Order: sequence, then C-alpha cells, then structure tokens
Amino acid sequence: MRPLVASCVFLLCAGSGASAWAQVGSPSGMQASPIDLLDTSSRINRFFETDVVPWHLRATYAFLNDEGKPKGGGTYEIFWGGPRKIRQSYVSKVFTQTDYLTDKGLLRTGDMEWPAIIDQRVFNNLFIAIPSRAVLEKLNLGATDRSILGVTLHCVELQARGGPRSPVAPTYCFDPGTPQLRYTSGLGRNVIEQQSTTLLNSFVLFRAHPVSRDITVAYQGQPSLKIHVDVLEDLPPNSDDFFKAPPDAMSPPPARQYVDQFHMQARIIKKSAPAFGLSNQAALNVKGMMDVIIGKDGVVKSVRSITGPAIYESDAINSTRKQTYQPVLVNGTPVEVETEVGYMFTSHH
Repeated sequence: MRPLVASCVFLLCAGSGASAWAQVGSPSGMQASPIDLLDTSSRINRFFETDVVPWHLRATYAFLNDEGKPKGGGTYEIFWGGPRKIRQSYVSKVFTQTDYLTDKGLLRTGDMEWPAIIDQRVFNNLFIAIPSRAVLEKLNLGATDRSILGVTLHCVELQARGGPRSPVAPTYCFDPGTPQLRYTSGLGRNVIEQQSTTLLNSFVLFRAHPVSRDITVAYQGQPSLKIHVDVLEDLPPNSDDFFKAPPDAMSPPPARQYVDQFHMQARIIKKSAPAFGLSNQAALNVKGMMDVIIGKDGVVKSVRSITGPAIYESDAINSTRKQTYQPVLVNGTPVEVETEVGYMFTSHH
C-alpha cells in the first residue's frame, strides 16, 4: 500500500498544491491559455483509463449540519480494473449497496435504489470531471485570479456562447503556475451541485500525480460534506476476485429522473409548511434545503437534509414527507423523480 501523508487538513493552505506538483517536475508558468490549462489538468488526473493498472480507493465521508457537526455519513469504496471491471460500494446507516460492472452489465447487492444526489456528491467530488477539449472549444473561457480564503488562485470560468452570462457558471481554480486543481464551483446538473463549492487539500502523490486526500464541499457557503481518502493503492496483479459479483446480485431498476424544485413546485397537490418555532417568543429566520425522492404515485419516499439549523431539521423533514405531487410522466409512464425542496421561515415577535 502506498502511504498517504497529509500536508494540511481542512484548510486552504498556501502552496500545498504547488509544492505537491513541484515534486513531479512540472514547469512553472504553465497557464498559456485557459483551454490548455483545463486540458492539461484533465489529462494528468485521469484514473478511469483502459491502460491504467488496477487500483483501489476507500474514503470516509461525513455530512455536516449548520453548526459544522457530523449528522451522518459512511464509507465509499471503489475497485477499478478497467471500464467494464468495476466494483463500487456505499456503506452507511441509511444507504448501503455494492455495484459490480462487468461485461454482462451492471449488477447490484444491498439497496437496489440508485444513490441519491446527496450520496452521489461523494463520487463526484472525489473524481471531479473536467470537460473534454472538444467541449471546451465550444464555450467561452474566462481566466482571472481570485482570492479564496486568503489564497490567490488562478480560475477559469466556463460560459455558454451566444447567451447571457450565468452567475453560477462552472469554475475551476488552480494553484498559480500549475495545473493543480484546488477549488471548484457551479459544477453539476442540479441545483444542489450548482450552488456548491469544493475545496481540495492535503495532497499526496499517487503514480506521480498529486491527489487530494481531504475534500470539503460547501452548499451556499456552508460546509455540508467532508471527505477523507483513507486508502489509495495499486491492486495486486491477480485481482479478479475483487470484481466477482456474488450469486444474489441483481440488475438494478431504471435510474430515477431529476426534476428541479421550480418545476416540482408547480406539481404540488398537497402542500405542507413546517411549523417550527411558532411557540417561540424570539424572532426566527430559518432557511434550509433538502434532497427529496418522490415515487411514481407522487408520494414522498425519502427526505434528507442538506442544510438548515439542526434544531429545526426534523420539523422540516416531517413536513416535507406530508406533501404529495402530480406524478411525473415520461412517454406517458409515471416515473420516480428526485428534486430539492427549500424552506424559509421568518417571524418577528
């Protein structure tokens, strides 16, 4: 096993990324153009390649409340042997499953439902995707230096051509003079991801490339997820047993659809508003966001809090569970969907 040695933990440490990159002999002053910087960063951080030696990663993660305290979490693990030779698992108190991707397709044990957006954030932030050069060539790329938590980073913002400037455009920030990714914002296809930022720290070398060991994800500026890489190692040459699916593994159901909160609000049949704090004589200003899964019948199946005061979390969750929606149809057939539900309450006494 390759040892992992943290250089800094959960803080944006000046020079930690640059020093790690310097160990692999990268020249300074690499920012010739935004597209070259993004393309270089993408190529040096590719783990999912056909010619890559099999590897294994295990990480622990914790979801945080508004006070920064853990409110759940678990372990994510992936064994990679090639594009059709993957074993991936989530283990937590609320969601446990293992996927086996083989030449015969995808098989699953444990929870058969697909990971919720809140869980998918673990994978998405461990393996941050950068668009291909072909996609980047169709976008407007703007480069600027930004001060983030007191450290200057070189950032590239991706904007669509021919339209108004988006305030939540995907942005990638690097240590100046290197292709070392340190910070992102606005990535993803749903509101939760688009309003999140990712901070990468504590770099270690794996196969001559710096890899972040400590990752902090914030939603609307509030830290909501922390990920720590515990193990990152090569697998032994004869590692086929790691990828064999057990006899009880089954094909999973179709993946659920994502529909943003604005479209789902229009489909509410029965609305329920949380009644938190109404008996409290103090003024209240409460807001938060939840990840919600709605069944084919329009009934809420699952509610998990992303942000919001811990003291009012159960009120918000219980209220949201009581809502019902018009079923979402795809080609005339009802489907399960996932959305986000925000809440805001202000009272003055």
